[in-house]
Amino acid sequence: MTDGTYVLWRQYQSAISMVQRRGFDYRSEEDRIDTEQSFLDRISVHVTDTVCIIPESFDRTVLNKTMIHRQRKKSLLLMFSNEASVGRKYLAGLVENMHAAGISHCVLIYSRISATARKDIEKLANVRIEIFSEDEMLYNVMEHVLMPEYEVLTREERIRMFGGKTALIKEHQLPKIMVTDRTARYFGLRRNDVVRIIRCSETAGLAVSYRIAV
Repeated sequence: MTDGTYVLWRQYQSAISMVQRRGFDYRSEEDRIDTEQSFLDRISVHVTDTVCIIPESFDRTVLNKTMIHRQRKKSLLLMFSNEASVGRKYLAGLVENMHAAGISHCVLIYSRISATARKDIEKLANVRIEIFSEDEMLYNVMEHVLMPEYEVLTREERIRMFGGKTALIKEHQLPKIMVTDRTARYFGLRRNDVVRIIRCSETAGLAVSYRIAV
């Protein structure tokens, strides 16, 4: 695997791992690309045979996936942009396609994005688009040896733990995590989401804490 194909493989692998940790999985077995070789086999027709590199014209949309949440059965579009810079026109087309497909949630991997497109994303009401740069996808933040486990609490879990009269602490009293934090973005946290953080220590064993996204 050359440097160019390895970079693309890392980006793809990190993006898939990120959405799977949120509870999403492949829509069908045909969509599955779990190894470097299966990835190379899938994109081999798009690379230059003589030098085995990805040309500038490579269509990254061949890596796009519609993922399905294992419990909620809701769809998520994992999108790899071909644009040198994502602008308002591209964004408008993406939103239109999402509406047509009945999908309200998209994770968009981009090379560059304009300031106006960022503002438009923040104003979207009926669809949710999360943006991650290609550079961010080169490294999976959860693979670090010191990174604890994160679990996003369901509404039922939150009510059971913090909503009763006997609850020792209320949600608004929890330590905070910014939605702009890299780990919060990795898990797609929105304001008022609550996460369980599990740390493993050789001396203290398992240590569990909770944070609320702000």
